Amino acid sequence: MIGNDIVDLQVSKFSSKVRRLRFINKAFSEKEKEAILKPANTISVLWRIWSMKESAYKAYCRLGGETFHDPKRIECTLTNSNSGTVRIGDRCFKTQTRLSDDYVHTIAFSKDIIEVVSECFRIDNTSYTAQHKACKEALLNELTEEMNGKPGLDLVKNEVGMPHVLANGNRLGVTCSISHHGRYGAYAYMKRS
Repeated sequence: MIGNDIVDLQVSKFSSKVRRLRFINKAFSEKEKEAILKPANTISVLWRIWSMKESAYKAYCRLGGETFHDPKRIECTLTNSNSGTVRIGDRCFKTQTRLSDDYVHTIAFSKDIIEVVSECFRIDNTSYTAQHKACKEALLNELTEEMNGKPGLDLVKNEVGMPHVLANGNRLGVTCSISHHGRYGAYAYMKRS
């Protein structure tokens, strides 16, 4: 299973959440707070860990995990500058993070070896509806190209908000995730074999 999350660092830099120790205390474990609050670390570490939590939570829900609103239940470990692990209960996810000057993008997956296709892109319209539409269109364009122009692709969400790809109304076996924040959008999907 797969999940992804993107954080626009420019938008987050001005977020009142960052300036509140209360947010950090509410959302992060003691071990995560140590990593975030180290003097050598930048604000990007906070948002890297947050995006790890969000992307793993999406993968967890896709696996049938219960939905919940307690980010401390999601425990992140930074392995190196771009990979890590996330534990939610008895489930463990690996993560890969891409950090740029503009955004943090994390993909979480539950299998050791998978081939993932992902893309991050700028979206000039900041309305939720426009961003969601841009992400959906970008993913469907990529999948249409990969499937040699297969017509009739659509992306629909299930009752808990997980996206599924349909071809002419029939569900395909494509596991995917879309995300958007601020000026950026992203998608990730497990490549079909």
